[in-house]
Formats: sequence, C-alpha cells, structure tokens
Amino acid sequence: KQWYQRRVRGTVAVTRKSNMAAKPEMSDADLRKLFNIIDKNHDGFISYREMRNFSKALPVDLSRHDTKEFMKFNDRNGDGKLSFEEFKASFDLIGLTEEELEKMAEERCK
Repeated sequence: KQWYQRRVRGTVAVTRKSNMAAKPEMSDADLRKLFNIIDKNHDGFISYREMRNFSKALPVDLSRHDTKEFMKFNDRNGDGKLSFEEFKASFDLIGLTEEELEKMAEERCK
C-alpha cells in the first residue's frame, strides 16, 4: 500500500507542476507522436532517462524524484520503462484529484 501511495504522490506532483487542470484532448495519433519524440532510441519504450531528458525541455520544473515516481506509478508491469499503452494510460490520470488518485492506489493494492 505504501508503495502505491508514494507513486500517487509523485503522479500528483507531476500533474500539479504541469498546471494541467483538465485532461488534454489528444488523439491516439497525437499520443503516438509524443511517445516517439520522447523515445529517443526508438526501441518502443520510454526509459527513465528518456523521460527525464524530455522533462528538462518542458517549461515546468519536474524534479528527478517526481519523474521517477511518475515512471514507477505508470509502469504497470514493473519492467522499468513505459510501453505506449502505459504511456497512453498515464494521460487518464491528468485532471484527477488527489483523492481520486488515492482511491486508484487503494484499488491497485487489492
């Protein structure tokens, strides 16, 4: 349970620091383009390093810790990287309240 709560806090921090109050309207094609931009080595996955490098280019201040927590929370199969499906699912978290994220963490712990 604590593991998921830490992931939730990281995801909340990323969401808040991104100043995204509402979920962006992005098509699968748009998400795929963004995924491919972040996936610098084009292996079909986003590593922590790739996500960290991308986050440095954003106009928001995401710490290493925030990026790491975001990656861990969204890495559903625990392989240390994000597949396109995991990346795509992470956009479902944007706009959720902290309480909604906590509830999601509770459900994942069951």
